[in-house]
Amino acid sequence: MTTDSVANLNMLEFVFERDRHSEIEAGHALAGILIIDFPRPGRGYVPDRAQRMANPIIQLLTKMAADGQLPHNAIVYGWKDGIKPPNADDITENHAVMKAWAEKRFRVGVRASKDGRFPADSYMKRQLGLVSEH
Repeated sequence: MTTDSVANLNMLEFVFERDRHSEIEAGHALAGILIIDFPRPGRGYVPDRAQRMANPIIQLLTKMAADGQLPHNAIVYGWKDGIKPPNADDITENHAVMKAWAEKRFRVGVRASKDGRFPADSYMKRQLGLVSEH
């Protein structure tokens, strides 16, 4: 990875990995993990600024999913100011660099409802300890 690639990594605003299985299982309009370029907060504390940053991204992704513009196995990379650097593939295809970036950023579990209800899928139930791992 070149010095330009590392510098351009700072242009990454968010990454969203869609979880189509959870959408189908619980009838969500959109499900997945959103990682935004915001420092990971302390335990149990979600800053208002992080929520304000995540909400429009989630709304946009939900609309894209509803309009059929978001592939079922999508990983979406959002670049600051909508400018994708020329070496974007060098950045996004380097799993070690992306993992290091993601580990220091704010993560949001996305579960967008179609009808205002929020049924729990198996992943959510496992996280809550309501379903065994086996």
